[in-house]
Amino acid sequence: MATLSGEKIKDKFGNLLQVEGGIDSSTRTVEDGLARESALKLSTTTVEIDGDLKFTAAPTTDNSETTALLLDNSTPPKMVKRELSSLAVTPISPSTGTTETAAILIDASGNPVQRDLATTAFKQFPRILARAYFDDDGDKALAQGTPYKIVYAPIDNNSGNNSFNQDDGGILTFLNSARKIVNIGEDGVYKISISLFLTDCANTIISTNITKNPSGGGAGVILCEGIREKSNATSKSMISFYTTALLGEDDGIEVNIECTSGTATLKGGSTLDIEKIA
Repeated sequence: MATLSGEKIKDKFGNLLQVEGGIDSSTRTVEDGLARESALKLSTTTVEIDGDLKFTAAPTTDNSETTALLLDNSTPPKMVKRELSSLAVTPISPSTGTTETAAILIDASGNPVQRDLATTAFKQFPRILARAYFDDDGDKALAQGTPYKIVYAPIDNNSGNNSFNQDDGGILTFLNSARKIVNIGEDGVYKISISLFLTDCANTIISTNITKNPSGGGAGVILCEGIREKSNATSKSMISFYTTALLGEDDGIEVNIECTSGTATLKGGSTLDIEKIA
């Protein structure tokens, strides 16, 4: 910084700072001797900045102080001190909840807002993957003209050879110990699909259907049907199709298969997949 020592006022007065009219209760702009205004304003009680406030070096970072300098809502805004909660500077690791339905979201203006969500936002729709099961050697020989209602393995989510049930509400269960019918425990829309693997089926016509047994008994209703027809030496085949249906409580779903011509072997592990989608 240059010194004024030994300098004449007429040569250096432009370097001097002044407040026109002196300093009193009103903020006035600080000017140099040539009346060039600065970004600083002063009064007897206030320092005002009309521009950017900059630091030669960034202030020291602290992760434990809870006192902060903020701007209030006055015009022009004033600097105020606020004592903050320790949560303002303490990292938070929110716990994981599985039952709460309130969430903090950001609105179109960038402000946090609370929204109460429907419980379905966190709900995992029930699903059962029923695997075909046979007591003898894991396969089922299908005779010509003899309809067969597929039997499924018991539910065991820890075994890849058994049926799998993604349902903690008991909505999808086997009707009884025979495990031929999946019982529907709640009204809704369901996706129903089958994937059947067959061997020894050269020159065989195979008819397969997904049938709904209405609650309270009565005749079954075919929801979807597929026919596999081959007249060559192919000995392996996949039958796979799906449908969606509006089902009621206590309706039942079964899969029927029949060789209308020739014979075939239905392999264990063939599946019936039912999922509630609405």
